Amino acid sequence: MLKNWRTQQCCKRLNKLTAPKRTARRVLALEEAVRILLLVDATNLARFEQVMRYAQELKQQHKHVLVCALTHDKKPAESLLLRQDLILIGPEGIDWFYRPKSYPGEVAWNFQADYLID
Repeated sequence: MLKNWRTQQCCKRLNKLTAPKRTARRVLALEEAVRILLLVDATNLARFEQVMRYAQELKQQHKHVLVCALTHDKKPAESLLLRQDLILIGPEGIDWFYRPKSYPGEVAWNFQADYLID
């Protein structure tokens, strides 16, 4: 009888652990988002300028926008270095698994964004 009770308790515990977690998720429209993180490849300068214009439009809508530019060049273009409204992450700023290991990367990683646009 005790063995049967112990087996039932074990099964209950296993069912609780393997049950899907119910989290509160909801679809958030871009108009409702307040904090937006934009990731852009900085090697294509024409695309980069389009993204920066879009970021300005979002800022005019009173959204908190963070633009993070990724580049694989050890010496990025000077136009990127002179910009103050973006975070530039080079090859020395990320590790093999594309995790940040420098201060600018940590800032982008810790940014609590409602939307992430890549």
